[in-house]
Amino acid sequence: MAQQRAIEFDVLKGIAILLVVIGHVYRTSLQGAYSALEDIIYTVHMPLFVLVSGYFTQRPPTWTRYGVYSYWKGKVLRLLLPLLFIAELHSIIISGEVGLPLQSMVGSYWFTYALFLIFGVFFFAQGVLHLLLSSVQKKEQTQNLYTKLYVAGLFLSAVIAELLIAYLYTLNSRLCNGLVLYKIAHLYKYLVLGHIIGKYHNLNETLRSEIAGVIGFIGFCVLFLIRALGYTFPLQDTLLTILGLGFIYSATCQAIATAQEEKKWIKVLSYLGRISLPIYFIHYFFLPDLAFLRSYEETLSSTPIAQFAFQAILGLATSGIVLVPTLLLISITRTNKYLRFLLYGEPLS
Repeated sequence: MAQQRAIEFDVLKGIAILLVVIGHVYRTSLQGAYSALEDIIYTVHMPLFVLVSGYFTQRPPTWTRYGVYSYWKGKVLRLLLPLLFIAELHSIIISGEVGLPLQSMVGSYWFTYALFLIFGVFFFAQGVLHLLLSSVQKKEQTQNLYTKLYVAGLFLSAVIAELLIAYLYTLNSRLCNGLVLYKIAHLYKYLVLGHIIGKYHNLNETLRSEIAGVIGFIGFCVLFLIRALGYTFPLQDTLLTILGLGFIYSATCQAIATAQEEKKWIKVLSYLGRISLPIYFIHYFFLPDLAFLRSYEETLSSTPIAQFAFQAILGLATSGIVLVPTLLLISITRTNKYLRFLLYGEPLS
């Protein structure tokens, strides 16, 4: 079961990084007509990454000086160290100038910087809950109460984080945008959700069911259509994303559970998932400019189904082309333990 669960989350990370590459093909390489596929991808791809990251936070930090140091040492090396090299190199190649470290971090590579801050918010929330609920947690007869208070506290931390960031925007919106705090406000809730899914078996099993997948798929389609028609209501985008994530999670778990053997698609997505962070760092260097195809794409606007098919085929084909040199460069650089450490934040051992 543990091995299957590990495969499932490698596949989920593989799906997420594939969606990231396809999304960047649409937004960076093509930059053409409106794409429903691009809209769908950008609704779920980064929340899926954060959800999976949250799943692996089941083990709480060790609340000692060394435990806290070890926790943040790992986060700095894995998420920030690569940005000092790769993000700066990307900035030099794109603009021909050396940028300030923070400026490079919040550009194209904003996600790992934002994920670092999201872990910071989560660490603070866990610390507060540890102080408030430690006496309840120690008593066996109050474990049920502890679980309810802990889950409620984490969801409350998501609400407080959004409200606090909204307040900070009233003070200095330009600075907040520069620090991409709106990304933290948007994504933090999915780390909390992933953590709770991983921590509580009953919820995990419910979300893995076929019923959850059907609800997620139908709900996502309905809400996406409502949004496309121009109707809005409170928390619409959040609910749309959660339904999309629910479908992807359920469908992935069901597909792997029913596979008689480890299929090739499982092996491919698992491999992409295991090196998803290096792919995220490197693929930006190989995104082509598809300007010569934009005019042709525009000519298909009178036949939406043809335009949709063209965008789908182009997105998949170009992503495959981008992944070939990306994976080759990753394979070469990861053979050197020092480059593995500097470029991808992997341990020197």
